[in-house]
Amino acid sequence: MIKMMAAQPKTSNGVTNMINFWLGDQGYGPIIKKLNEVIE
Repeated sequence: MIKMMAAQPKTSNGVTNMINFWLGDQGYGPIIKKLNEVIE
């Protein structure tokens, strides 16, 4: 149980970094921005 609790911050940081990457300029960010412009 202690090991799982110690690994939790690493996992949540990894998920946060993954989301930031894929929604950022190196991932799908430019496509999402274009789609928002088209929808508006």
